[in-house]
Amino acid sequence: SAQTSNQCAWETVSQDKSEAVLSVVRVMASAQPYLTKTKLVGLDPQKHYEDQETHEVYGGDELMNLGLYDSIERGDFKAKMYHFKAIN
Repeated sequence: SAQTSNQCAWETVSQDKSEAVLSVVRVMASAQPYLTKTKLVGLDPQKHYEDQETHEVYGGDELMNLGLYDSIERGDFKAKMYHFKAIN
């Protein structure tokens, strides 16, 4: 299939849905960066997940339906990894 985006993401969710790791990769930087979101899949919509780096808490339903704003990175070949753990 043809590539239609300059960005891709990989996600791994534990079998019990208590942890998720998301990697977002941007290949080439653009002169006019714009906000993008990545939606997670396979989480428990009833659980709350804590970002292990920032300690921000998101609902599983929020991460799957609204998504997470991707960070704006300057430069080519940038990657950002998120690690979420369920807190309830």
